[in-house]
Amino acid sequence: MKDLIVGSARYWLPHKTLPRYIFNNTDLFLRMVRIGSDKQICTMIKSLWETCQMETGYCESPYIPQVVKREYRDFSVLVLTMPTPKVGLEVFYVGITYNNENEVRYFVLENSMTKPDDAIANLCEWTKECHHINYRFTNNIELEHFIDFIAEEFRNRNHEPGAISSFSRENKRW
Repeated sequence: MKDLIVGSARYWLPHKTLPRYIFNNTDLFLRMVRIGSDKQICTMIKSLWETCQMETGYCESPYIPQVVKREYRDFSVLVLTMPTPKVGLEVFYVGITYNNENEVRYFVLENSMTKPDDAIANLCEWTKECHHINYRFTNNIELEHFIDFIAEEFRNRNHEPGAISSFSRENKRW
C-alpha cells in the first residue's frame, strides 16, 4: 500500500480545508447549497481543490466532484464524491448535513489504514471545534450506505462515538 501523503490535496481538502471553509462560512456555504446550482457547488469545490494543490505543492489530475442531494422532512444532505482513495485516510465521500436552523455537521468516509475484520472504511465526523470523531469501521462503501449513516447520525443527538481526537490533541476519548 502506498504511504499517505499528508501534504496532498487528496488528504488536505476533505480533512482540513473543506470543513474549515464550511464551519467558518456557514451562512455563505448554505446559501450557495440552497439556491445555487450543482455546477456552482462543483466550481467552488474545484477551486478549493486547486488552492490545496498550489499550497501543498503536490499537484494531481483535475478533480470534478459529483454532487448528490437528499431532502428529508426536517434536514438536508449534500454529498460530494472524492477521487478514489489510493492510501489510508483518503476519503471516498464528504457528507454535509444541515437544517433550517443552520445546524451543520460534516462527515467523511475514510479509507481505512488498519482494516480490522476486513473493513475497508471508517465512518467519521469533523466538528466545528476541529475534533475528528471515529464512529465505526465498515466494509460497505456504497454511496447510499454513507447517506443513510449520516442521515441517521444527524437525527441521533445522543450517540456516543468510539473515539474523538483533535488538531490540538486535547479532549481525547478512546
